[in-house]
Amino acid sequence: MLSELAARLLAELKALPGGKLCVVCACHLLDTDSDGAITVMRELVARGEIIHGAFHCSACEGVALVAFLRPFGRRLSA
Repeated sequence: MLSELAARLLAELKALPGGKLCVVCACHLLDTDSDGAITVMRELVARGEIIHGAFHCSACEGVALVAFLRPFGRRLSA
């Protein structure tokens, strides 16, 4: 079961055109600090929902480490 913040971030990524958010923009959307945003992102990475990479953030358009949905869907566990 996802935490409330993780569910909110996942919903934001799905709804956002381009679907990429940097830590700073995630902080603003989730109303949390950077540690909180990173913790939420780690939760989603651990569940196979998102991955990270250095790309343009869809919100601020800056180049940074961003979270985004897995390009080919959620990885299935064995």
